[in-house]
Amino acid sequence: MVVSVDLCDCFDTLELWFEPGVPNRYRFASIHPLEAIGIWKEFITFHSSNPRLPSTSSEYLSIHAACCRIAHLSGASDHFEVADFSDALPAT
Repeated sequence: MVVSVDLCDCFDTLELWFEPGVPNRYRFASIHPLEAIGIWKEFITFHSSNPRLPSTSSEYLSIHAACCRIAHLSGASDHFEVADFSDALPAT
């Protein structure tokens, strides 16, 4: 998946998620207005020009979406913003 750094940051900090619909097509969802984070369309469709590559996992994206909704409904996301997880990631 190729996305801008800003969108990747929003995805990683649980501010952006994809809600599944038809296969490989997802609706953008966010705690911010979509236009404010540079998204100008409602849906995204994932595809590859290489038929040997697997499709994007709707199961993993659904789990991520559920985590985002739970974090924001519970208020846990307020604490996520102040946490520093940079040491938790292995260096590549």
